[in-house]
Amino acid sequence: MMIDKDLYFLMAKIISYPDEKFHLYLDKLSGEKNSEYPYFREQINYFKQHVSLLNQYELEEYYINTFLIEHVSSLDIGFILFGMDAKRNEFLLNIQGEQLKVKNDTSIELADHLPNILTLLTKMTDINLRDELAYSILIPAVREISKKFEKTDNFYRFIIKIILLVLSRDFKELEYEQIEINKNIKF
Repeated sequence: MMIDKDLYFLMAKIISYPDEKFHLYLDKLSGEKNSEYPYFREQINYFKQHVSLLNQYELEEYYINTFLIEHVSSLDIGFILFGMDAKRNEFLLNIQGEQLKVKNDTSIELADHLPNILTLLTKMTDINLRDELAYSILIPAVREISKKFEKTDNFYRFIIKIILLVLSRDFKELEYEQIEINKNIKF
């Protein structure tokens, strides 16, 4: 199955710490990708509407508050799945290995950071492994992140919803088993 690599790249950039190209990426996602993928039109329009009220400094501060200070949810997939359990380390090592195989620059973030995994999906050559990673691990984790945002008025909930919609559309009805999230993990 083919995935739209440009769409995954844009989603990764929008959910990353906002840099000077953030609005360029957002315009592309809300422009051409919005017309190609009308099923997320409402979410991207709400997100863009909220973002347009903030300058670059305020947007950076909002991101930091969302993911670090108020900590609505982590974007580290291993932490979402396993908390501080030793399984997280094993998962992180495996993902780091996959990131290195495809020479994916994970920057200062961990290999299992959601933007890094979205980018990894576009570079993997083992399609079966990519499909299993997306369906079995990433979809349940993003679904859990989305649940954390449902209880807030934080506008990043719209981007998380878009990511979940795209993953669920691109990786549906596969023969893999989805991981169950440990409900005892405290964020």
